[in-house]
Amino acid sequence: MTQEFNISEVSNSLIRSLEKELGNNCLIRLSLDVQLPAHLVGDWESINQSIKRTCEFLVHHLVNGVVDIEIVKIGQHNGHITIGVYIRGSDFINNRTIGIRRVITDYSNWTHHIKHKINIAFSDDYLKFSFKTKFDLITKPISQSATPNVKILVVEDNELNAMVFSSFLESWEIEVTIVVNGAEAISKLKREPFDMVLMDIHMPVLNGIEATRQIRSFNTKVPIIILTASSLETDLTQAMSAGANDLLQKPVSSSQLYGIVSRYIGPLHQSE
Repeated sequence: MTQEFNISEVSNSLIRSLEKELGNNCLIRLSLDVQLPAHLVGDWESINQSIKRTCEFLVHHLVNGVVDIEIVKIGQHNGHITIGVYIRGSDFINNRTIGIRRVITDYSNWTHHIKHKINIAFSDDYLKFSFKTKFDLITKPISQSATPNVKILVVEDNELNAMVFSSFLESWEIEVTIVVNGAEAISKLKREPFDMVLMDIHMPVLNGIEATRQIRSFNTKVPIIILTASSLETDLTQAMSAGANDLLQKPVSSSQLYGIVSRYIGPLHQSE
């Protein structure tokens, strides 16, 4: 069905639905291209179903794996925009037991209700599906504004990384405060409210895992996103045990950061 929709809202709704239905055995993450306009017109429901069906297949073959969904802008012409959807499953253990080609053959049993032509790529440790589609651009002014007065605390001892995160966030009209270790983060959060915390793991004085654990003793609501450049599985387990909401693996792109922030906070300002 063709209708107007907010790309951030419907994408985040999709992730919440997937987490509820499929999230017991793996982590499902969304990355949304910052170049995508906030509002589009088209058949989102068919996209929704294609992504869901493909994720169901991946989760069926994953054990404690990760499913990454990336929605990106491919091109724009004459009032239309082409987007690409990329769905990648990591820790794909069945390539070691029944063989990757048999798993791909199994996928044909899952495609009966998918309207899009799905392309498949794979290696020894991942399987990726992709497809593309077109939407109409919205040219009229939109009535719904971005979430106002957003404040994010960036906890990062690497000055360059902190500057990159700050640049991304400020371009979406977010107020950014930077501290360099977990102890300073705890002190800040006790004195003033923030809408989100981006928390590096490896820092002097107090690391991000222990800082997260201590923050949860007095603030259970603020979303805490762990930032790490090391092993995803190890850091994910420790971060979730400490009370983190999610994890981003460095280097972090603007689309990954946009996706995680809009998911936990709401629609963000975007330059048209």
